[in-house]
This record gives sequence, C-alpha cells and structure tokens, in this order.
Amino acid sequence: MLQYPVFRAFLLLILILLFGITGFYVNSPEFTFFDALYMTVITLSTVGYGEVTGFSEAGRSFSIVFILVAFVVVALAIRFIVESLLSHWSLNYWKHKKNKIMITKLKDHTIVCGYGRNGRQAVQRLQHHGEKYIVIEQEESLIEAHEKEILFYKGTALSDEVLMAAGIARAKNLICSLPDDADNLFVVLSARRLQPDIVIVS
Repeated sequence: MLQYPVFRAFLLLILILLFGITGFYVNSPEFTFFDALYMTVITLSTVGYGEVTGFSEAGRSFSIVFILVAFVVVALAIRFIVESLLSHWSLNYWKHKKNKIMITKLKDHTIVCGYGRNGRQAVQRLQHHGEKYIVIEQEESLIEAHEKEILFYKGTALSDEVLMAAGIARAKNLICSLPDDADNLFVVLSARRLQPDIVIVS
C-alpha cells in the first residue's frame, strides 16, 4: 500500500494529527482531549481561531516545534496527492490502463516473449493468420516504436508475474524468442508450470 502516493499522504496526515494531539495533551495538563484536538486542527489548518485556556509554557514550546514539523509533513502530503493526480491524468497512465483492459479480454491467444528478429517474424505470421497475440518486451524504445499496431506488456518474460499478467492462464500458445538460450529455457519451464496445456515454441 505504501507505493500509492495518496495512501502515503493520508498516512502522514494521520501521524502528524496524532503527534499534535499527544503533544498538546501531555505538555498542557489542563487540556482535555478535545482541547488538544482543537489546537492540533487549528494549527495544521493555519486558521488560528485562538488558543484555549490553560496553555502552559511547555505547551507553547511544543506548539512552535509542532508548527515547524507540521509545515514539512503537510507539504510532503500535498506533494504525494498532486503526484497521484498527475499520474492518474498522464498519457502513460491511460495507455497502461487501456492495455490492461485489452489484455484481460484476451483468450486463446499467443504470447510472444521478446520482440527481436525472431519475435518480429512470429508477430508477422500471427498477423497474417489473424491470430490474437501479445508481446512481452522490456525495451522501452521498441515498445514506443510499435505500440500503435502491436499490443505490448512491458516487462521480462523471466518473471512469473509478467507471464500471468500477459494472460498465460488463458493463452493457447507461447513463443520464446529471447536472445539468450538459457533465458528461453527458463521461460519454457516457467510457462509449462503455470499453464500445463499451453503449446510452446522456442
């Protein structure tokens, strides 16, 4: 969950809220829990309605520290939220989402591992026969050059997670066209374990 910017933002805000409530409550003995919550909220929001009564010297000292810390934490939280919004509205995000939807609809398709010389030939034959396919490739330049006419999944076929994301559970064929023989053997063994009935060409 920590990889999601919005989750990190809310986590930071909750932590700074708890930090403020605890600090005000401990450093000002006359404060009730609600007083501590009130001081924390008006400090974080910079509203500054006014202090509640019974504000001790220790409470004022903590308030200074809390304002400085809260400024940094809130700035970080805002950054995470903005980062999340930008990523959700970016072109790459929508491309990835579109590809993901298309992949989930694939069934009885062919997975081509690698878009090198052999991979290109395999794709041309699949296109000629009107077969459904997806290409697993990790080279960004190759994907960008051909993504308009070919459905790619960015990643390495050496990963079980990538094979599963490419729909190996629903695929009928897998073509290994990686440049390294050891890598091809590894993919063959992984694919056979994940989908025993799949037809493999390497």
